[in-house]
Amino acid sequence: MKKIYSTSIINKNGRSGSTFLPSGKKFMDIVSPGERLDQNISNPEQLFAAAYSACFNQAVKACLEKNNLMNKSEVKCTVDLFQLEDGTFTLGITLAINIVGLNEIESRDIIKEADRICPYSRALKGQVSIDINLIK
Repeated sequence: MKKIYSTSIINKNGRSGSTFLPSGKKFMDIVSPGERLDQNISNPEQLFAAAYSACFNQAVKACLEKNNLMNKSEVKCTVDLFQLEDGTFTLGITLAINIVGLNEIESRDIIKEADRICPYSRALKGQVSIDINLIK
């Protein structure tokens, strides 16, 4: 295994806190879901959705390029936060993918391959519920 990239973010005060780069420079304020969101304020679920949608869409692009296709794609990631009966928490994730100009069979093949190579998908397999939907 060859490391390609590594990054770190430091959180202080959890969901009512801030995140910082290792240099100490402030990165972003964090709030609980449902609280006011302004510029540079987010919550962990939004950050996760942003990261997963970007990563999955990059995997789609890689699969398209591998097949000599230049189609545009869009990935919407919805992250749901659930509280379980025992008081613990889990996530549910829905990916909605649109690949412009491909038919349903071609799109599903690209999405299946993207799910296989996306690092977020690989890390989450068997850990949380993930629904992947093709949209047109």
